[in-house]
Amino acid sequence: HYPLKQMSPEKFFDSLMVASQANRVGAKGWEQGEKMKEELQQQFTAVFNNDENSEADSFNGTIPQALLLMNGSIMDKAVSKNSGSLLHERVQEINEQIEKRRVKSTVAAYDALVGELYLAAVSRYPTKQERMIATQLLDSTMTQSKNKEWALDALQDIFWALLNSSEFVLNH
Repeated sequence: HYPLKQMSPEKFFDSLMVASQANRVGAKGWEQGEKMKEELQQQFTAVFNNDENSEADSFNGTIPQALLLMNGSIMDKAVSKNSGSLLHERVQEINEQIEKRRVKSTVAAYDALVGELYLAAVSRYPTKQERMIATQLLDSTMTQSKNKEWALDALQDIFWALLNSSEFVLNH
């Protein structure tokens, strides 16, 4: 077994960017995206700077770290509904396929997207129990919401939980 190790702030930030495409949210072009990425990284490393020689088998973050991950601008961009985000792009593709009747089942399409979110965040497919919980969240959101973007709201919650999990934060 490989011992669990907390990622450096730079590696953690890069993993978050790759998983969520947060640096593309609202960016009009590559240069603007890179500038936004640099600004987010400066904020991130200032909060997460730690002793890289310390070993960690769990993520015991500080209060500013927890607040940044729970409701900071970087997490807001990571689970954004805005153009450029992973969620927006994939949900838009699914909605286009639904309109063109290329998708047989809306629920199946969003269930497949849940699998993609797990792959992006934790590099594995969800277990049966995790998939069941996600499906229940999607179903309950769909039945309770009159909003057209019901699935996006539920998927935001799922992706947020994955990006804030210790499985994402720790290098396995």
